[in-house]
Amino acid sequence: MRVAISRNDPAAAQQKVPVTSYLLVSQPTITYKADGEVLAVEPVAVNPPSDDRSPWVLVSQWTSRLTSIALEMALPPLGGVWLDRKFGTVPVFLVVGMLVGFAVAMIHLFQMSRSGDGTSHDDSGEPRR
Repeated sequence: MRVAISRNDPAAAQQKVPVTSYLLVSQPTITYKADGEVLAVEPVAVNPPSDDRSPWVLVSQWTSRLTSIALEMALPPLGGVWLDRKFGTVPVFLVVGMLVGFAVAMIHLFQMSRSGDGTSHDDSGEPRR
């Protein structure tokens, strides 16, 4: 017989149930014997996936992410300087390049922060690596 109890159940508070360190999504399932003794506690746990990749893989991934953000901020203004020199304009293209570079880099950073693991996601929700 399985009975799910809540933390506010006074009868459950009197029973000695071993406490484990799990991140609980819902209340644990407690199995009782016929005489009321606790037979088993089955917590519903969410454990983060283990990351068994080499530290060098992680270093190279973060290096590539930071490099791409730096290039997203640097290349558009450099292109703007080149266009300003080519057309002889006041630094109009430089300012446009700075704004575009900043906007693209901020969008990329926002996508990385939303994913939680530093990867960007495409429209389907699948991570891009």
